Amino acid sequence: MATFRDEDGSVTNLATIQQIVKPGLFYTTPSCIYRKNWKMAICPYKYAKLNIKIDASSPEHGQTESIMVRDDQPDSPETLTGVKTNEFLTILGGTHSYTLHWSNGIPRKFAIYTFCTKGVELNQYVRVGMCMPSDATFNLFTRTPLRPLKLVDWTEVQSIEEFDSDTLGDRYFWDKSIGMLFLKFMTATNQELILQP
Repeated sequence: MATFRDEDGSVTNLATIQQIVKPGLFYTTPSCIYRKNWKMAICPYKYAKLNIKIDASSPEHGQTESIMVRDDQPDSPETLTGVKTNEFLTILGGTHSYTLHWSNGIPRKFAIYTFCTKGVELNQYVRVGMCMPSDATFNLFTRTPLRPLKLVDWTEVQSIEEFDSDTLGDRYFWDKSIGMLFLKFMTATNQELILQP
């Protein structure tokens, strides 16, 4: 997935930080500028790559596709069919949220993760909802910003508003009425890119 962040405006000739992304409603908003000669869009957002991986031991491995929907563009989902890992580019900052769906049933075991070099930044998070049956059992874990390793270490909140106000990254909201489990991907540290000559 091609993307580039122009931190200093030297590529886009724009003063603010811009991300160059694939054109299309899933990736862009009306605030983006399409560059025809690049066949890419210039957007005033920071993005992170979220990786979706179905565990190889899951019977659904190779049998279902991951479908990510940006909630303000429900008619323009992004479907990826990678056998090992699917990478979705998401807008950071909490201004946009996403839901993860499956083409052929919810895998019994899957992971959503991000790498620090491609991922979330301090005060720049992404909210993701996942289809989940109301009688499902699940476990959550994270490596950052905290280290809750068991579901009992997480706090279930009772509303999406309470969930959205979370600043620690150890909350989840399970809306059983619609079958959706909500998580936030966030970090408590700055990411720095250090280039060595």
